[in-house]
Amino acid sequence: MKSLSGRLYVRNGRYYGRIKKSSKWIFVPLLNTDETLARAEIPVRQAEITAETSAETFAETFAETPVVTRRDRQRISQRHSQRVAEILSGYADAGFPTSRWMRKREGAEMQTSFRHLNKFFGDWAVAEIATPDLDDYVSYRTRIAAENGRGTGERVAEIDLQNLSSSFNWAVRRRLIKKNPIKTRERYQEPSTVRHCTAVMPMTADQLHDIAAAMTHSLMVQCLLEAFTGGRTSEILKLEAEAKWQTAGYYNDDYLWIDRCKGGINPYVVMHEPLRKLLEYAKAYRDKHFPHSRYLIVGRDLVNPPHHDSLTKSLKRVAAEQGLHRMTSHGLRAYYVRACRSQGLSDTEIAIRLGQRSGVRLIETTYGLPEPNWIGQNKLGFMPENETPAWERPKTK
Repeated sequence: MKSLSGRLYVRNGRYYGRIKKSSKWIFVPLLNTDETLARAEIPVRQAEITAETSAETFAETFAETPVVTRRDRQRISQRHSQRVAEILSGYADAGFPTSRWMRKREGAEMQTSFRHLNKFFGDWAVAEIATPDLDDYVSYRTRIAAENGRGTGERVAEIDLQNLSSSFNWAVRRRLIKKNPIKTRERYQEPSTVRHCTAVMPMTADQLHDIAAAMTHSLMVQCLLEAFTGGRTSEILKLEAEAKWQTAGYYNDDYLWIDRCKGGINPYVVMHEPLRKLLEYAKAYRDKHFPHSRYLIVGRDLVNPPHHDSLTKSLKRVAAEQGLHRMTSHGLRAYYVRACRSQGLSDTEIAIRLGQRSGVRLIETTYGLPEPNWIGQNKLGFMPENETPAWERPKTK
């Protein structure tokens, strides 16, 4: 048997994991035939063996008990069923195999979700969780959000519970648990009540350009590009000034090419006149001032793009200076969604333009349902009505 580093071994084309059972090490055949997946399977199999060993030891301890009631058997079963922490750990180590959405989330976001779930439910047996416990968890997340001044907490609590349910579904498929105890739970926030992203976006095109005009040149361009394309910060910062066909930053009369992140599809952003004017301006400015940089948006070092968090910090500062509500870079993506709805696009069309693999469901969950009197009414555009565009205003920074 050949060692492949760590606790993974191979023999005759089949992978084995070195698993500790009680005080001994054993070799367990793995189900996956791919080396990466086989390596991820080891901690899951270890959790299985550990749980089985614990249950056997506990059963032996009670073997001499003369009378074991039904309630005792239920208590013993619950106490030695899989712990939530074990399920979450195994699911994460396996790469979130039952949830494409979770696999594409940013690492920090998933770590935060799992950290809160572990803190609250980690020591619980899966079979012990009931609906009132979910209510308590939502209260816990609501309290944390209130302490940090970040919304009501209902949205993040709903996302956390979706993650928890996906973890349980995976455990059922792996026969680690018999059933998902929260499979039929009620949602704590329906799409019609979502106000997360739309609450942190500019309300009008004039407001958008006023905010952008108060930023440094690079962040002004980045801010408007995110609002004009619906692109994420990481996607916009990758745009190159001399981009070739099918590379980030290439554009023509019909499309702008974007390198999608988070598993996004459709790299094309549909061209519109304000976007074309902004791109032409940004390209000319870069050619004049930063010809040695490959990027369309150049940061303080005069070579690379601005830091990933720079725009968010600038939005927060400028909004406070102008006496406006809190705004974030994701709010600029929400602005694009709302503007597209105003121009008559359906959520299906918007999902395609954003490259959303999950389609309409994620659009509604993240940005709320469209107002009946909004679609096609042209109430929100990309150019200011009462001022010149931000890039035509004098810059002092």
